[in-house]
Amino acid sequence: MKYITGITLFILTFAACSTPETLSEEPVEVVEAETGTPSWYSANRVSGSDESHFMGYSMTTAVDSVEAIESGKESALANLRFEIDKYTEEVREGLLSDASNTPLRSPTFIIELRNAIQELELSKTEFEREFGEREDTIIQVYTRVSASRSDIIEDLSSLLSEESFIKAIRAEVMEP
Repeated sequence: MKYITGITLFILTFAACSTPETLSEEPVEVVEAETGTPSWYSANRVSGSDESHFMGYSMTTAVDSVEAIESGKESALANLRFEIDKYTEEVREGLLSDASNTPLRSPTFIIELRNAIQELELSKTEFEREFGEREDTIIQVYTRVSASRSDIIEDLSSLLSEESFIKAIRAEVMEP
């Protein structure tokens, strides 16, 4: 008897959750439009660098254009910081292979380095935006930010206290 009551409750619950509408057999038309993606944007790359600049990229969508632009700017700046962090970690790891007992291994320095990257004033960054395809009320914004490698390294050097690391990142800028 208790199994019949349980099964009945299950069936009633399942029936109450199902949709009373019949499914439409009409085919849904899928429209594939060419996107207006900028040549510098790739969904597989959120950041990058070259000999003279660090760069961050983003693609955002929103209903409001101001929100899309602001969100794109924030995402691109976060990706720019990621690229700077990646660069500094490569330099730090390169210096670690030279010495076994160095302050660069200490958690204190690593935290100082990460905090310095977050504290960087990125007011000198260059912004580039392009609007993508707009569907209905959705706005798509592609954003690229770039910052001069020498400016970033100079600013970062002023926030750090470890001289060996500062010399190493400044030497990277000096090399052709």
